[in-house]
Amino acid sequence: KQKISKKEIVKDYQLKLESNFMMYFDEGVYPVDIFYTIDELFVMQIEVRKFILAIQGLSARLHQ
Repeated sequence: KQKISKKEIVKDYQLKLESNFMMYFDEGVYPVDIFYTIDELFVMQIEVRKFILAIQGLSARLHQ
């Protein structure tokens, strides 16, 4: 089993954030003072769950 460096793990995490999450929560696209439909809130909830799982995965990998 090859040991992965912490720097490499953080870089992988950064790429994942940039490609999957940041494009959905751009301040220019989603101003603070707008209202969302129920469907949009469910989509955001799914994205937030993915974000939490990604952070948990990163944390687990860093603790190995």
